[in-house]
Amino acid sequence: MFNRLWPFPRFAQLSDAAKQALQQDFARSDHLMMTILVAHWVLASTLMASDHGYYLMGFIGGAVICLLAYGGMKLLPGTAYSRMLMGMSLMLFSALFIQQNLGRIEIHFHIFAALALLIRYKDVKPLLAAVVTIAVHHVTLNYCQAMGVEALGTPLVIFDYGTGLDIVFLHAAFVVCEAVLLAFIIGQITQQFCASVDESHTTLRILDVLTHVITHRDASKRMDDDNEHAHVVNALLDLMNENLSVQAAVDNASASMMIVDAAGNIIEYNQAAQTLFSELADSYLAQGVTYDPAGLKGCSIFSLFLGDEVAPDFASMKSTYFSSFRVGERLLKLTCNPILCESDGCLGIVVEWKDRTQRESMQQELKSMIQAASNGDLSQRIPLEDKEGFYKMIGQGTNQLVSEVQQVIRDASEVICAMSTGDLTQRMRTDYRGDFAELKTSLNDTIDKITEIVNAIKEASNVVSQGGKEIAQGNLDLSNRTESQASNLENATSRMEDITQSVTENAESVSEANQLVANAQGQAEHGGEVVSQAITAMNGISESSKRIADIIVVIDEIAFQTNLLALNAAVESARAGENGRGFAVVASEVRNLAGRSAVAAREIKELIDESVGKVAEGARLVDDSGHTLEEIVASVTQVSEVMADIATASQGQSESISRVNRTISEIDEMTQKNAAMVEEVAASSETMGDQARELEMQIQFFSTDEGRSQSASVSYQALRQAS
Repeated sequence: MFNRLWPFPRFAQLSDAAKQALQQDFARSDHLMMTILVAHWVLASTLMASDHGYYLMGFIGGAVICLLAYGGMKLLPGTAYSRMLMGMSLMLFSALFIQQNLGRIEIHFHIFAALALLIRYKDVKPLLAAVVTIAVHHVTLNYCQAMGVEALGTPLVIFDYGTGLDIVFLHAAFVVCEAVLLAFIIGQITQQFCASVDESHTTLRILDVLTHVITHRDASKRMDDDNEHAHVVNALLDLMNENLSVQAAVDNASASMMIVDAAGNIIEYNQAAQTLFSELADSYLAQGVTYDPAGLKGCSIFSLFLGDEVAPDFASMKSTYFSSFRVGERLLKLTCNPILCESDGCLGIVVEWKDRTQRESMQQELKSMIQAASNGDLSQRIPLEDKEGFYKMIGQGTNQLVSEVQQVIRDASEVICAMSTGDLTQRMRTDYRGDFAELKTSLNDTIDKITEIVNAIKEASNVVSQGGKEIAQGNLDLSNRTESQASNLENATSRMEDITQSVTENAESVSEANQLVANAQGQAEHGGEVVSQAITAMNGISESSKRIADIIVVIDEIAFQTNLLALNAAVESARAGENGRGFAVVASEVRNLAGRSAVAAREIKELIDESVGKVAEGARLVDDSGHTLEEIVASVTQVSEVMADIATASQGQSESISRVNRTISEIDEMTQKNAAMVEEVAASSETMGDQARELEMQIQFFSTDEGRSQSASVSYQALRQAS
């Protein structure tokens, strides 16, 4: 409802073209208003000041107003502030005119005229600024006039017939009514202006798009305006784009295309078709047919057919039609596709022309080349002088392929031929790719491996030859040593027989010695028993001697007592004097007897002591003899046991020597066989040496690189050391 009552469009909702047009119109209006303001300045300085002589007021006041408006136009060009300042400036000139004429009522009509001038802006903002400015002026001047205010000696006057708010409100009512009416008019003018701008812009856009379509034959450009005209034009451009796409597809197609109607008249044809028929012009001319390749439009397509059998019936065509015919040496194939419509039937025919001459020639040449290649002849090539485009590319690719294959086979053949002559230094050195590179790598690796094997065989043959010589020499030495060993074995056998005889005799002697030892052992045991009895007797003698010694001691003591008694008797006889003289004689004899007894007792004692010592010594000697005989018996027993062991061992040695004798006999026999075998091995070694020398002569047929030979030798030596 408000939008219908307020017709002025919102600036944000306007199109870019309308905004741009309004901005340009605002700038032009500012300049126009500035011109009007300058005219007002001239008017204020002359005519308006003539009644009361306020020329200076008019000049200075008009100059200030004009400078204010000009400053706004320059500092804020094309903006709402500039427009509002222009509207305020017009009202300030109205106020200046009223003051110059001291409130003359007729001058107030300038306000309505000045407000009407603001319609040029097509914007209500200057109008509102002007209304507010004049309203403030009237209220202020009405108060000043009522209060009798003066400025520079001139009274401030708004009405020449008095003051009052009723008059002010009456004037304000007229101004508001005019402002509303003017705002409505401005809205209508702005809408029409924007619509006109949009229509003009749309028209220009349509012309621009159509010009682009016609000039560049490109209907992809679209109008981005959101209006009915743009939608219609875009829909039309979509149809044109489809048609142009079809036309472009036909024009830019590499195939030769024609579009004909149901009657066979040529409607359109592309550059490829024109080029094709330019090339065919001489061939058609030879068949009596002439035409202009650039002027085939409108001509009948049937004039291009040679032979009634290939001319199709376009009017009744419902499906794709194929045909082919020759024009001189050129083979042409055509494909006809009808453009069908449900209501109108066949609208036209799309005819595709294909020149199969090169294809047919290429097929024959490829067939000939393949046949030659299958027969082993890779020297043939497809001639490229009469080829172009795809067929030339196919010919170049095929020739390159055959050349590559021929080069690979030639390189491989050279390497294999060199290998057949014994030269293993040749390799395939050309850079190849793919399977050819794998073939090159495989063949080179094979020759490298054969080279390694040949070098290894050379090294091995040398080693085998040298080994054969060493084996032969070793077999000769072994044969000599075997013969010497056989002789030594015979001597050893003879000596072993002697040893066997000696061991047998030793065994018999040991048996006899064992018997003698047994007898000696019995006699030693009997002697031991006798010694034991002698020891017992000596012990008895020793006891008796001890008792005799004791008795002698008693006798010695008796003689000592007797001597004492005799001494006492002599003493007593001395005392008795003569009476005792005879007793003294007896006592002296007794003393002599006692002395002799004592001496005899001492001698006997010494003899007994000596006897006892000798008996003790004899007992000791007998005891030692007993111990010695026991040791002899023990030793004889041990000797007997040892002799028994020696007899047993001698018997075992006799048996072992017999077995050793038999073994040596067997070794002698095996040595004889080994000697015969060594002679055979020596003969085989000689044969192997001959074969190794033959192999070495054969392997010298191959020549290899020294570096590979050294590496093969090193690898072989490493293999021998590892094994």
